[in-house]
Amino acid sequence: MKATLYLYLDADKGWLASATLDAEVDRLWRLDAEWAAEAAKEAGASPPRPAEAMLVCGAPLPLGAAYEAAASWNRHGPVPGGAARRERLLRASRSAAPGGAAPLRLPEAAEALRRLARAALAPDGPERPSGNRP
Repeated sequence: MKATLYLYLDADKGWLASATLDAEVDRLWRLDAEWAAEAAKEAGASPPRPAEAMLVCGAPLPLGAAYEAAASWNRHGPVPGGAARRERLLRASRSAAPGGAAPLRLPEAAEALRRLARAALAPDGPERPSGNRP
């Protein structure tokens, strides 16, 4: 089973990652406040705060790899690698920019999403809880 990895821009938290089986539904949920409010009402849930932007990975990934990549991003920030660099970039991505500008500019976020997807598909990536690799 395949899933789509994506990033969305939360005004308070910066770029967050998620994975979905249906990118169109998530696009509507994240970006279309009216659609999300109606869907949340039908489900008996609270609607999400609309995202400011959304970037979707162009190729589907194995389900486990996509969800693991999203969890890793949300735990550790946008750049795998050295802890000091990762922490600096995480702080930068989550800090409010003057005038409400995006914490990471769109091209930077798009490149970070590409790196995240490549890392999720790497043959030497982290082992899954079952001990199997993707």
